[in-house]
Amino acid sequence: MLDNLQQFEPTIKKLAKTYKIPPLTWEDTAQELRLLLWLKRDKYNPNRAKYKTWANKVCKNKIKDLAKKWGKEIKVISLQELKELEG
Repeated sequence: MLDNLQQFEPTIKKLAKTYKIPPLTWEDTAQELRLLLWLKRDKYNPNRAKYKTWANKVCKNKIKDLAKKWGKEIKVISLQELKELEG
């Protein structure tokens, strides 16, 4: 399971950078996503979906929950802004 999480790490970073949730930094959001995936690892069923599909769904739901928690709208950044963040 740790291998799956490590392979999904670039996607975690991209999701966290793409869906900005003020006042959280993208690093804070990425850490929340990592923690959630680790805590929910027992819920993953390889017979139902690929890990990447399952993890993507879990992460996007968490991003929505974080936005609700902060009472903010999710700001989806542009591809150009994402490229600038990735440097």
